[in-house]
Amino acid sequence: MSSTHRPAFLDFSKSLLRFKIAATFLAFAVVLGFIAYRFQTRTYVITTPAGMIAQRFDRVWFDSRNALVGARTDAGLLTIRREASPGTAARQFQIPAANSAWAAAPDLDAVAWIAPPRLWIRTADSESPRSFPLPSGNPRTLTFLSDESIAAVFADGVVHRWDPNTGEAFPAHALGAGALEQAVSNGDYLATGTAATASLYRYRNGHWTSGETLPAPASPYTLVIPAPGAMAAISGGLLRYQGETRNTPGAVQSVASHQGTLIATGAFDQVWVATSPRQKEEDYQIADAAPGSVLASSSGRLAVSGTSGTALFKLGSEARLTSQGRMATMLALLNMMVALLVALAPTLLRQLLKLFAKILGGRAGGVGGELAPATLSPPPTLLIERTAASRSVLWAGAGLSMQSGFPSRSALVINIVNRGIVEGWLNPAASDRLQRLMATSGTEAVVNQLCAENREHMNCGQIQAMIPKYSQLSRCHELLAAIPFAAAITTNYDDLLDRMRARWTGMIVTPQSEEIPRLRGIPFLLKLYGHLSTPESVRLSRSKLAEAFPASARELVNRVGSMNTLLFSGASLEGLLADLDALGLAEVRGGTHFALVGTANPQWKKIAAELKGRYAIEVLACSEETIAVELPKFLTELQAAVEKVQQAKAEEPVLTETAA
Repeated sequence: MSSTHRPAFLDFSKSLLRFKIAATFLAFAVVLGFIAYRFQTRTYVITTPAGMIAQRFDRVWFDSRNALVGARTDAGLLTIRREASPGTAARQFQIPAANSAWAAAPDLDAVAWIAPPRLWIRTADSESPRSFPLPSGNPRTLTFLSDESIAAVFADGVVHRWDPNTGEAFPAHALGAGALEQAVSNGDYLATGTAATASLYRYRNGHWTSGETLPAPASPYTLVIPAPGAMAAISGGLLRYQGETRNTPGAVQSVASHQGTLIATGAFDQVWVATSPRQKEEDYQIADAAPGSVLASSSGRLAVSGTSGTALFKLGSEARLTSQGRMATMLALLNMMVALLVALAPTLLRQLLKLFAKILGGRAGGVGGELAPATLSPPPTLLIERTAASRSVLWAGAGLSMQSGFPSRSALVINIVNRGIVEGWLNPAASDRLQRLMATSGTEAVVNQLCAENREHMNCGQIQAMIPKYSQLSRCHELLAAIPFAAAITTNYDDLLDRMRARWTGMIVTPQSEEIPRLRGIPFLLKLYGHLSTPESVRLSRSKLAEAFPASARELVNRVGSMNTLLFSGASLEGLLADLDALGLAEVRGGTHFALVGTANPQWKKIAAELKGRYAIEVLACSEETIAVELPKFLTELQAAVEKVQQAKAEEPVLTETAA
């Protein structure tokens, strides 16, 4: 038996008082830390500069492609210019200088303005405007609706609509609000104000439905719609929202919203976040702005137009401690330091500091306890030969789409949750609960919870709304299209692979497709989670995919895996293992396969060993920070090596994955 002497700090008979004091300080530190992070953590809006446009605009907004549109009126000449159209002449329209009631179609294919007694419309392909007669009355605002009709709101509280192509008038709709002092519109949303109330309406399926109604502020006031479904008012320079006054450094002129947070500019030189006084949050600045600037925001962008031009920013958010939380955290750290100093003897404290320094120096040791290398290893000879013989199959994950700017799966789910809060089918309490669930159980647990509690909202449309409508193939997609894969399988929802013009894009199927049993000797693209053009094929979660994964699809993937080399790209180690387990692909280990992975997990070797043992997958890993550079480099080398082998053999690639 060892006779090693016990360290002095473990001799409780002599150190009991010291440990009691240390435990008291430590307990106090834990309480302070819990209070800080549980009750004094808030989500803050942040900005990153993203460019500058020399022009100043009177009105700015983001179109359906998330491109900035700016408009300016000078002496009755309306000029509209869209971002990302360099060299394209701005569109100009002559409108009455005293009348600001004009509106542009979402795609800018048409602009309409009111010059009583007529409504004027000019389309992109017309040389001159057309006009329709207006009913008698005083028009307050004009807007293009989602059904491509145009609506005007009159002072008597009646909304008139027309077909902009034919001038046909639709039945008028009385809002029932009485005589209107003002009205503002933003697409399908309309805010009206009388002397007594301010009301918000939404146009849907040919009808106007009433939403929020609040007592009107003291006149005069100005209504604004900072985001779809939200209404605010500026009264005496003060910003009022949801019945409360928000603090700002001066008089407010322009208001926008990001994820439910109000952003304002005005008679002050800042872009200001005005928080709710009921929640006792801090108001704070997120960017500089000239006094009198106007602003607009989208899901991820902010534009501020002032005297020096129009500044563009990327919008984001991060969790931060409030000032009280920071103070509590500092006190907690101070108490922890006191506890350590009290508990440890000076000599042992020095030894502990040395040990701590070694740990920080990365001497963790052990299999799976180190970060992935910065670079990917060269393409293996087996992969080159199998690909040159058209005996390899591409398996694409979300990481590949991220190369073209698409969101990761976790970001996609977060965006759906944020959209649910904006649209009202998720409340803030549900958001907090889902955030905690994601932190503890991961993305798939959040998706399962959303599908279980919000079936009427969780559908194919949610995915379509989150996927960018205009995107370019990344360099990786171009390289993959030039590599002679026999077929391709993907867990992605987007259409990037569909547009790669590879030979396997001629047959795009889902697990439910009738063609699955007949795919022998035919190149194909299998979209495991479904095709957005066929809503019934879409699966929102891994569990839903596994529940209804047809035997014919499982047999196809097993057969392809047993007769070919699979190249996994864009899948995380954890996600790849979970997908293969959920699909029950026990026979995919018919040969050696390869996975290209960027990971920050120090335990990646442990997961890689499991993938190799269970599915014969060799993991080629690099760090998460360098995968965006290393992946196209690897694919370039693979393409060149495959072409060299094919030239040496002087053979055309032949699909052989179903040769047996």
